Amino acid sequence: MLPKLEHQWNDGTVTKRATYETAGELTYRCRKCAAKRIISIEKLAYPKVGTSYTISGNEYKVSKPGAEVILVKTSKTTKNVTVPAQIYAQGITYKVTSIGAKAFNNNKNLTKVTIGTNIVKINRNAFFNCKNLKTVTIKSVYLTRKTANKKAFKNAHKKLVIRVPKKVKKIYKKIFKGLKVK
Repeated sequence: MLPKLEHQWNDGTVTKRATYETAGELTYRCRKCAAKRIISIEKLAYPKVGTSYTISGNEYKVSKPGAEVILVKTSKTTKNVTVPAQIYAQGITYKVTSIGAKAFNNNKNLTKVTIGTNIVKINRNAFFNCKNLKTVTIKSVYLTRKTANKKAFKNAHKKLVIRVPKKVKKIYKKIFKGLKVK
């Protein structure tokens, strides 16, 4: 009877890539007997809170790993800015849920802003000193008195008009009291 030989495993092949949602697989094959051995690869870790992404000149920071980001800074040269409902970065779709304090601060060129549907908070002074900002279109219906107020638009253009969804117009008029809400 011949003695049992040890397996001689190859370098292995990734048969299933690890993602943020699922674990991957690495398969080894024996060079002598074609036996195979499968090892699990841990799923990828989401980027940490505070990780920055710059997309289309706007800077976003992760506020909830794998789920939410905050708009923290915009380009000072653009006239029209659209805050999207979501962004796609490094294979992950993030909801844009907040506009940070001073995100548009002192933007002299800014005339029009469209705010996406997932925004739940607009921080104070987000649009501070945007002297030429005349039109803000808010598509979100999630803002409340605690999460937004007219101080976000401090020192903006005197004829600033805020356009809002019809079903929340009454509430938003109270939130942005003193500003023209249509």
